[in-house]
Amino acid sequence: MSKWIMTLVATTVFVLMGSVAWAQSEGLSQRAVAGVGQGQQVSCRYLSGDVGTVIGQGANIHEARAEASRHCFQRRADLYERLRGPLDEERGLDIIDSCVNIRCG
Repeated sequence: MSKWIMTLVATTVFVLMGSVAWAQSEGLSQRAVAGVGQGQQVSCRYLSGDVGTVIGQGANIHEARAEASRHCFQRRADLYERLRGPLDEERGLDIIDSCVNIRCG
């Protein structure tokens, strides 16, 4: 049950994080922020040493980054549970912190 709560919290944090100011500070164009075009997807690719390459896609860079962050969290949580057992709240929050601060490459 607590894994679902942490996933819900992580998803909420990831969605709320996206902002035009962040995108501009990363040097992304207004076109990437708004979305490439109707029906086209934007990708966010992140290479992590522990869980490999994480890719998110969305209508704009914020949605793509949020999806990549969710995939990052899920992979790290699964890896932790496979190697060490059940995920506790403190470790879950650490994983959320590490996955929220990804940079799309």
